Amino acid sequence: MRDIDRRSFMKLGVGAWFAGCLPDWAGAAAEELKPKPIRVEVGLKAPFKALHVSDTHLALMTEKELEDPCRAKLYADRSCKTFPGGRGTRWLAAALAYARSRGELVLHTGDLIDFIGDANLEAVKRDVSTGDVFCANGNHEWCYHMYTKSEDCRKLREQYFARVQAAYPNALDVASRVHGGVNFVSFDNWDYRVTQAQWDAIRREFDRGLPVVLMCHCPFYTPKLHGESSRRANGKGSYVMSAPPEEVEKFGPAGRWQLGDELTFGFYHWAKAQKNLRAILAGHLHFDFSERFSPTAVQHVVGANCNGCAAEIEFA
Repeated sequence: MRDIDRRSFMKLGVGAWFAGCLPDWAGAAAEELKPKPIRVEVGLKAPFKALHVSDTHLALMTEKELEDPCRAKLYADRSCKTFPGGRGTRWLAAALAYARSRGELVLHTGDLIDFIGDANLEAVKRDVSTGDVFCANGNHEWCYHMYTKSEDCRKLREQYFARVQAAYPNALDVASRVHGGVNFVSFDNWDYRVTQAQWDAIRREFDRGLPVVLMCHCPFYTPKLHGESSRRANGKGSYVMSAPPEEVEKFGPAGRWQLGDELTFGFYHWAKAQKNLRAILAGHLHFDFSERFSPTAVQHVVGANCNGCAAEIEFA
């Protein structure tokens, strides 16, 4: 990795640099959110709406963070090239304004931040650590220098979990939020797997007897979604949880890290059998897709918030 000194970094674009470092980007209010309408049948006497967003990818840094050449390179790659012009900041502001003007709960299914850092976590504390936002986390919540190996992210998760968790409005491993008679249950499946402790906690939520909506970052395997995601990724992966092993093997060595373990496959089939499961909300893929998961539930994947995507869900 080539080091970038401060003067060279500033030549990448002063405007983009300021967009990333200011706590409130000046253009945030200019975006107009136009969410996709979705209806989830629950059997409620009093229907309500909620706003589902995912993959905001906040890519902010403080001036002090940018003094680290590695962080400056990360900012140049992610904030200035991949997500230029403060896109995540602008569209998050638009989503929050839309939901709050209508009194709707915001359901965020991960990658709220693009990488761990002071500016990103401060933005999370300021903007979403309120009672009207409920989160699942994604794989980018455990990125620091954009590691790509799952082993690196596991180490980072252990190292930074407390720091990241402190910024978020609810527990990241497993959390429950009952709203309007529906039990929203979020869990961390950043590596396409669940643990026994997570399964046990989720099972207890189902045992409460309320209609359940599961929230996670990586979608559950469904056949059409798997095919569409594989096509978009040019056969490099489908990036879904619990795809059949014979399908994952087609991706070759680089894609085999998406293969689940025996415990996760057991959880997948258990979830399919739960009669009070009403929907699954997920993100990760950066495109909209809905497909039936079980006899009682449809999975709704929402496109990236940083691209202006959102779904307004009526629970009825």
